[in-house]
Amino acid sequence: MNRFVHILEDNAPERTVSPSETVWAVLWMWVVMCALFASAASASEPTRCDAIFFGPVEHCALQGTWSATGTGKTEAEASANARLRLRGAVDAAAGARALHVQGTLAEMFAERDVGACGSVVAAAARVSCMAAPALQAKTQCFATLADGGCWQGSLIETSGRAFLAMETARDQLCHEVDKNLKERRVDDETRMGCQALCQQDNKTWCAAS
Repeated sequence: MNRFVHILEDNAPERTVSPSETVWAVLWMWVVMCALFASAASASEPTRCDAIFFGPVEHCALQGTWSATGTGKTEAEASANARLRLRGAVDAAAGARALHVQGTLAEMFAERDVGACGSVVAAAARVSCMAAPALQAKTQCFATLADGGCWQGSLIETSGRAFLAMETARDQLCHEVDKNLKERRVDDETRMGCQALCQQDNKTWCAAS
């Protein structure tokens, strides 16, 4: 049987590759290389991402729609920043709710959410990203919070590469919001509620370059 197979192979005509097949193969390789290059380029440029979470879900009874924005040097960095800020908002909201229902039948479930919602959000959040080459520019960026009950201070101002300066402005704003509320001796429930608002509803922008 093996001898018969070898005879067939030995007598089989050699197949030659036509010029048209060669051209198509080269074109196909070129298309694939261009696609890979474009994908790598878009993944490594400054990006803005929006993360959103719809509650309640299993293991997190917090209700409502929660969202946050993140910017970064790459899509991966921007996505991570958006998820982290969203988690901060949900954690703060869960903490405020737990304090609000203390002494009621809902307290046990609210306390569970304080420890669970953050990790649930990290897994369940929907993230959409868009390349933002303009964020590469060096400029001044600003952040504020429109809610007068949480923030009565002036604009937070930072400078540098826009994708980084915007993140820094957001962080500084939320830090100053909490610091100001502590100085005013505001209760913990209100402070946590304001942190949730700051992480989600901050207004951040950069000067035109």
